[in-house]
Amino acid sequence: MSRPRHRLGLAVEVNEPARAALAQALQPLQASYPGVRWIEPDQWYVELCQLGALDEAETAGVDELAAEVAADSAQLRLRLDGGAGVVGGRALFAGVQPNDEFGALCAQLCRRVEKAGYTPALADDTPCAIVGRMPGGSGLPARLVRTFRGPTVTWTARRLLVVRTRLRLEGIALQLRSAHPFAQPQAALG
Repeated sequence: MSRPRHRLGLAVEVNEPARAALAQALQPLQASYPGVRWIEPDQWYVELCQLGALDEAETAGVDELAAEVAADSAQLRLRLDGGAGVVGGRALFAGVQPNDEFGALCAQLCRRVEKAGYTPALADDTPCAIVGRMPGGSGLPARLVRTFRGPTVTWTARRLLVVRTRLRLEGIALQLRSAHPFAQPQAALG
């Protein structure tokens, strides 16, 4: 009998005002595409580092590690860049403009995760927030992919999240495992 596996990732939240702007941009599409499993706005996040499939014993130190990194890190200023795209033909995303602080936090997380004995994988080269998925192996409708454009808005990410994803027949279920506030305020923009 195999042990249950948990797919964990480290991420930052999409909060206001970005959450409201993105929800408004998606509202007309949600009624037109009922077959898409639209992710609830409070579950939108930007992944920094993936940890892969772990059993329960292997997950024990992840929350503590995230708390340590958050205690040493500043809040991030991020921007939805107006872009949109598809991951794997089935997941719709809103693009996030990369910046130096984002890249540095990703690199720091992966180093700390690796030092703790996990095998990290940096999130995709293009930071993004997944907003919808097609269940059961179906591809996203081409018209949806062509017409959706994310908003352009800036927000401050104030917490480092540990998220768990579970595969289900109707799609992927996201679950917030823990949230850790960044101890330092956002650095002044120069």
